Amino acid sequence: MRIAVDAMGSDHGCGVIIAGVKRALEEIKDITTIYLVGNKAEIHAALPERGFRDHRVRIIHTTEVVEMDDKQPVNTLRKKRILPLPAPPTWSARARPTP
Repeated sequence: MRIAVDAMGSDHGCGVIIAGVKRALEEIKDITTIYLVGNKAEIHAALPERGFRDHRVRIIHTTEVVEMDDKQPVNTLRKKRILPLPAPPTWSARARPTP
Protein backbone atom coordinates (compact mmCIF):
# COMPACT_ATOMS: atom_id res chain seq x y z
CA MET A 1 0.00 0.00 0.00
CA ARG A 2 1.29 3.46 -0.95
CA ILE A 3 -0.01 6.60 0.77
CA ALA A 4 0.53 10.30 0.05
CA VAL A 5 0.33 12.67 3.02
CA ASP A 6 0.15 16.46 2.95
CA ALA A 7 3.00 17.14 5.36
CA MET A 8 2.19 20.85 5.51
CA GLY A 9 -1.51 20.37 6.33
CA SER A 10 -1.36 20.98 10.08
CA ASP A 11 -1.80 24.10 12.17
CA HIS A 12 1.04 22.81 14.37
CA GLY A 13 3.74 22.25 11.74
CA CYS A 14 4.78 19.13 9.91
CA GLY A 15 6.19 17.52 13.08
CA VAL A 16 2.76 16.29 14.16
CA ILE A 17 2.14 14.85 10.70
CA ILE A 18 5.48 13.04 10.83
CA ALA A 19 4.63 11.63 14.26
CA GLY A 20 1.41 10.23 12.78
CA VAL A 21 3.29 8.75 9.81
CA LYS A 22 5.77 7.12 12.18
CA ARG A 23 2.94 5.54 14.16
CA ALA A 24 1.18 4.35 11.00
CA LEU A 25 4.36 2.66 9.76
CA GLU A 26 4.80 0.92 13.11
CA GLU A 27 1.20 -0.33 13.26
CA ILE A 28 0.30 -1.06 9.62
CA LYS A 29 2.77 -3.48 8.06
CA ASP A 30 1.07 -3.39 4.62
CA ILE A 31 2.38 0.13 3.96
CA THR A 32 5.18 -0.07 1.41
CA THR A 33 5.70 3.66 0.82
CA ILE A 34 4.52 6.92 2.33
CA TYR A 35 5.06 10.09 0.30
CA LEU A 36 5.42 13.20 2.45
CA VAL A 37 4.35 16.05 0.18
CA GLY A 38 5.40 19.60 0.99
CA ASN A 39 8.39 21.85 1.58
CA LYS A 40 11.41 19.56 1.57
CA ALA A 41 13.50 21.75 3.90
CA GLU A 42 10.77 21.92 6.54
CA ILE A 43 10.11 18.19 6.34
CA HIS A 44 13.81 17.34 6.66
CA ALA A 45 14.13 19.70 9.63
CA ALA A 46 11.25 17.98 11.45
CA LEU A 47 12.44 14.39 10.87
CA PRO A 48 15.41 14.37 13.31
CA GLU A 49 13.45 16.07 16.10
CA ARG A 50 10.95 13.19 15.89
CA GLY A 51 13.77 10.61 15.89
CA PHE A 52 12.46 9.19 12.67
CA ARG A 53 14.17 7.44 9.76
CA ASP A 54 12.48 4.82 7.61
CA HIS A 55 13.33 3.57 4.13
CA ARG A 56 9.62 3.54 3.22
CA VAL A 57 9.31 7.34 3.47
CA ARG A 58 9.81 9.45 0.35
CA ILE A 59 9.66 13.24 0.23
CA ILE A 60 8.07 15.02 -2.69
CA HIS A 61 8.99 18.71 -2.72
CA THR A 62 6.33 21.22 -3.71
CA THR A 63 6.72 24.93 -4.27
CA GLU A 64 3.03 25.79 -4.59
CA VAL A 65 0.32 25.32 -2.00
CA VAL A 66 -3.45 25.53 -1.84
CA GLU A 67 -4.22 27.94 0.99
CA MET A 68 -7.10 27.60 3.46
CA ASP A 69 -8.65 30.84 2.19
CA ASP A 70 -8.62 29.82 -1.49
CA LYS A 71 -12.28 30.15 -2.44
CA GLN A 72 -12.24 27.49 -5.16
CA PRO A 73 -9.32 25.09 -4.73
CA VAL A 74 -9.92 23.51 -8.13
CA ASN A 75 -9.21 26.87 -9.80
CA THR A 76 -6.07 27.22 -7.70
CA LEU A 77 -4.87 23.85 -8.96
CA ARG A 78 -5.46 24.98 -12.52
CA LYS A 79 -3.61 28.30 -12.09
CA LYS A 80 -0.64 27.12 -10.04
CA ARG A 81 1.99 24.73 -11.28
CA ILE A 82 1.15 21.94 -8.89
CA LEU A 83 2.45 18.65 -10.21
CA PRO A 84 0.81 15.34 -9.34
CA LEU A 85 2.55 12.43 -7.70
CA PRO A 86 4.49 10.19 -10.05
CA ALA A 87 2.14 7.57 -11.42
CA PRO A 88 2.85 3.94 -10.60
CA PRO A 89 3.62 1.82 -13.67
CA THR A 90 0.12 0.32 -13.66
CA TRP A 91 -1.54 3.72 -14.09
CA SER A 92 -1.94 5.53 -17.38
CA ALA A 93 -0.46 9.01 -17.42
CA ARG A 94 -2.89 10.03 -20.20
CA ALA A 95 -6.61 9.67 -20.22
CA ARG A 96 -7.80 7.74 -23.25
CA PRO A 97 -11.19 8.43 -24.76
CA THR A 98 -13.62 5.56 -24.56
CA PRO A 99 -14.95 4.32 -27.92
